[in-house]
Amino acid sequence: MKDNRLAVETISAADIDELLERYDGIITKLSKPSAQGSSTAGELETLTQLDAWRLHQLPPIVRTRKQQAASGWLEKEEVIHLISWKLKHGKFRPRLSQLAASNDEQKVRSATKSAYETYSESSANLASALSHLQTLAGIGPASASLLLSVYDPITVPFFSDEFFRWMHYSEGTGRGWDRPIKYNVKEYKALIDKSTLLRDRLRKDGDREFSAVDLERAAYVLRKEQEIELPVRGKAKIIASKNRHADAQQGSISPPPLKRKKVEPILKDNGTTNLRRSSRRL
Repeated sequence: MKDNRLAVETISAADIDELLERYDGIITKLSKPSAQGSSTAGELETLTQLDAWRLHQLPPIVRTRKQQAASGWLEKEEVIHLISWKLKHGKFRPRLSQLAASNDEQKVRSATKSAYETYSESSANLASALSHLQTLAGIGPASASLLLSVYDPITVPFFSDEFFRWMHYSEGTGRGWDRPIKYNVKEYKALIDKSTLLRDRLRKDGDREFSAVDLERAAYVLRKEQEIELPVRGKAKIIASKNRHADAQQGSISPPPLKRKKVEPILKDNGTTNLRRSSRRL
């Protein structure tokens, strides 16, 4: 991580606030107009619209249902919207939308209601709640965590790549943002535990209350700002190189000397040598 101050172990409440202030700007940059004539409701929305709906509109709707009917649930269209948000927010897998749309409306209500009731009895029932949600087509552990997060955004985050890798950034082999993810319940439980510990520390250090979804959004900003920045730098280098060669052709500067790649002899087992270029494509 470029700035160790933003590591999970050292980040402050003020740092989290700054990241959250930049979140909407990141979402706006990544938001693209949807194709016209889309067959599902979710695909008609932009990431900006879906994100605001997921964070600010849907959780109160679910809470109201719980208050009025003793249990919350999701409608099929809402699940389609959430899956559309997930695909626009991260990796795009068109087959996932088709699977989510294939679910029966009554089954969506029943599965989400059972999951919410199971989780409301005790947070220790997390695995059982996720299992109820995964009976729906197109819903794996990560998508199930998203459906559960709108029921309890305070303690239940979305199992995103960015959040998991930030929380485990300095652990083990230290692969940081490239750390492999298995997307299983064990990893998700560990993510929630780490999120809870960080929330507790921030509450004690700065007398601030952050939700699990707040931390999830902060991690998203940390990663996406790097991803957005890197292509821009690469493009700038290409443009500068083209300009330099154009000036050289006009005689304003001397053309840069050709750089030869270093070649090293490699000793084989039979005592002969082979030549291998010392640089590899990364």
